[in-house]
Amino acid sequence: PDGTAVSWSRGGSFFERSIEDILTAEGEDTATVETPIAVTYEVEAPTSVVALTGVRVVTMNEARDVLQGATILIRGNRIAAIGDGDDVAIPDEARVFDLEGHTVMPGLIDAHAHYGSIMSQTNVIEQTQPRLASELAHGVTTLYELYGSSEKDSWTMDMLRSGKSVGPRVFSTGPPIYGLRFFRPNTYRPIESIEEAGEQVALNKEAGATAVKDYVNFKRIERHQLATAARELGMNVFSETAGN
Repeated sequence: PDGTAVSWSRGGSFFERSIEDILTAEGEDTATVETPIAVTYEVEAPTSVVALTGVRVVTMNEARDVLQGATILIRGNRIAAIGDGDDVAIPDEARVFDLEGHTVMPGLIDAHAHYGSIMSQTNVIEQTQPRLASELAHGVTTLYELYGSSEKDSWTMDMLRSGKSVGPRVFSTGPPIYGLRFFRPNTYRPIESIEEAGEQVALNKEAGATAVKDYVNFKRIERHQLATAARELGMNVFSETAGN
């Protein structure tokens, strides 16, 4: 507040450092104060027992069987049994839903999704995100955001996992490793060395990303360094890059 220091957040930590130290320090940084601010929360998991009866079931077994008039028994967040109505015992405590005329299938995975992870003009994150609700309504149970943000995606993933928001399970690359100085200049992320590549990948990883997007990088050496840094940090790489 008095202008003598700067502060910033990164991943699960809050950092502070005095202006004087920034201007006078030489060599390795030892004067930055780090305060952990990560919050632990319970991942939502249902405890109910549900039976779906009279339903057509699209399976994923080797024969890709389609069962007619089947019963599905669900305990908590796991399918306990699937079979003919006579073969699956329905416990007394189960909530029973007659789904005759309906089809149950495995959840879809949207492997290249854009649910709207860019922050709004007012930097407000919607408590209910319509694109996520729409994906879930159309049978998508997992999606991968391939042009994300550090500000919104990690918050969204936490809200979904804790059961405070509605939508599929979300994974994200975080903001792309963008190789152009123009078109979207505010997102340019230069890679001049393996150390810089490592820093770019680490920024995304600490914000909750599980992969990075190699986006329109023109030089082979940049892409090579990015892939090497990602491998060292246990991250996957999605390439939508420039050139062949």
